[in-house]
Amino acid sequence: MAIILLAAGLRAWGLDGRGYGNPYYAAAVRSMLESWHNFFFNAFDPAGFVSVDKPPVALWVQVASAKVLGFSGLAVLLPQVLEGLAAIALVYHLVRRAFGTGAGLLAALFLAVTPVSVAMDRGGGTDSCLILVLLLAAWALTHAVESGSRRFWLLSMGLVGVGFNVKMMEALGVVPVFMASYYAGAPIGRRRKLGALAMGAVALAVVSLSWPVVYDLTPADSRPFVGSSTHNSMLELAAAYNGIDRFIPRGRAPVSAGQNIGSPVGFARGRMASRAGVVPDPRAPHPAETGPAAVGAVPQGGRVPWNVRRGGMGTIPIGPLRLADPRLADQASWLLPLAIVGAVAPLWGAGRSWPLSPAQLALGLWTGWALTYAIVYSYAGGMFRPYYLLTLAPPLAALAGIGGARLWAWVRQGGPGALWLPGVLVATAVWQACILRGALGGMPGRLTGFPAGVLGGAPARLGEWRGWLDGVILGVTVLGLSGLLAVFLRRSHGDRVGSMTTILLALGMAGLLVIPTAWAWSSGLRPPMFAAILPASHPGSARSREAGPRGRLGGVDPKLLAFLEGNHGSERYLLATATALPAAPLIIETGEPVMAMGGFTGRDPILTPQKLAGLVHQGQVRFVLLGSLGGAGWTRGGAPAQAALIDWVRAHGRPVDPSLWRFPVTPAVGRTAAPAFGRGLADAELYDLGPTQDQR
Repeated sequence: MAIILLAAGLRAWGLDGRGYGNPYYAAAVRSMLESWHNFFFNAFDPAGFVSVDKPPVALWVQVASAKVLGFSGLAVLLPQVLEGLAAIALVYHLVRRAFGTGAGLLAALFLAVTPVSVAMDRGGGTDSCLILVLLLAAWALTHAVESGSRRFWLLSMGLVGVGFNVKMMEALGVVPVFMASYYAGAPIGRRRKLGALAMGAVALAVVSLSWPVVYDLTPADSRPFVGSSTHNSMLELAAAYNGIDRFIPRGRAPVSAGQNIGSPVGFARGRMASRAGVVPDPRAPHPAETGPAAVGAVPQGGRVPWNVRRGGMGTIPIGPLRLADPRLADQASWLLPLAIVGAVAPLWGAGRSWPLSPAQLALGLWTGWALTYAIVYSYAGGMFRPYYLLTLAPPLAALAGIGGARLWAWVRQGGPGALWLPGVLVATAVWQACILRGALGGMPGRLTGFPAGVLGGAPARLGEWRGWLDGVILGVTVLGLSGLLAVFLRRSHGDRVGSMTTILLALGMAGLLVIPTAWAWSSGLRPPMFAAILPASHPGSARSREAGPRGRLGGVDPKLLAFLEGNHGSERYLLATATALPAAPLIIETGEPVMAMGGFTGRDPILTPQKLAGLVHQGQVRFVLLGSLGGAGWTRGGAPAQAALIDWVRAHGRPVDPSLWRFPVTPAVGRTAAPAFGRGLADAELYDLGPTQDQR
């Protein structure tokens, strides 16, 4: 219960200041509440113009919460908190069954304080639901393996299929491990095993493809356009955008100024750099302070190597050591040495046996799960994001719990094995020091430029964290070395490990959790703007939370909203935008249809100028917002993906006087005085496509 309370505290504190989390998905929840049609087809907007870029199961859970509690930020975020807590309880149950209560408690504790787990459970995304579904599938698998039950095996594969309808291809990483576990451990004949495996594959395919196939078989004019697809196909979305593109780069297109490079900061920097002809590394100094020759800049039209991940965490080459990079390791791998011991120690002296014991099967499950995703992520050259590492959190926590329990048992037994725990404590402290130095030492002491502006001039002093975290590592190292010396001296006198040595080692193990817990807690200090789009944990300053609404992505410019509502007539759409980012907060606030003409990124080929002209002629669209966050900000090759639409709007629409719909521009920072990020930036344009007085 104490572990659940700790986990709940880390995930729920300050949740009221998170707004709706990711406004893109929150807008979909609001839209799906409007009708069963929108609910089933995962509509982004109340009119069902375009869908979101993920399958619906996780969002259905959020819709159910909003239906019961009423649509609010808490109703949207609460399901992820509960899913995270349920995942911790499941990890405890699964580890305890095979390795005992102590290992189960440690595994649950380690998952409770894993930074990426806390960050994702506090957000409005779909990953927390995926982890819970995969753990439920693992639970069904353990029963299938122990009893040879075909029903539990089919249930396990069916649950993985449900996971496919949560996050598509990402759910399938466990399938090879599950199949190997069933084949190696089920107490039935080989022929029956092969038959069961074939039936499981069929069940997986049927459940996985049921919703996408129904979606694609529905006439295109009777459902939303499939967001982030090219050919209006949900199967294409699964195979390409949410599949191959996430892990294997296609085309290796040049990276041009203004391209989305993975985060709000990178997006804003890309736009600023477009005037200077460079694409900066997101970790490099801000162009406003360093000029066009910013460190890490890539000449316009140049190519970023295909084996380098572009994103808000910097450039991290693919390869076997990719996940050891501190900018990724700080999300889930603080206890990696302990997890490695957990994968190996139970096999020490176990001998060979067939069929495998339940403990060996469980160990193979957790180790295979971790290795499969680690290999995929290490060589993923596409749209990789640090929060994908959430799928590594349960197996790493389980293995670390198994390792910690086994090492502690060796200490209590005395003998040569007692030397392992203090040695692993020291090794883990050194590993944490490497992560700490890489994650903090590689960052500037003060976050300046764009982040500082967002935080209202309250930069985060990373040095405030570095000092006391170094002290924690030094303390753990001293305790580990002291325990090692005490164990060695006891062994030389033929004595068992004494109580003082046990206390030292217990304190050392507890000390190893301080930094992961602090890192996890820091997710609540990140400005909501960053936490919504690129969930992660990284130390900042408590002052960042004082940014209030200015740091919250998804706020509505009140002046724009008042203008639109005051001039909205019988048109179906309150507003049309090129991307979903400016449309989402308006949908959240009003529940009115807002058209994202190009889907999430502005690249979806939904409309042509002729189709838009038809909608205008029918009186469905009047106002269109272009430029800044309202335009095709995320593009390929530097050319706007919606260039033809934008040209048509500018040719046939009448610019609306900015003083009527946006706050005055502050020249120093190039943004309006509106109290929210992204509200009416200087280059935003509002066009009126309605009939003139003479035409009326």
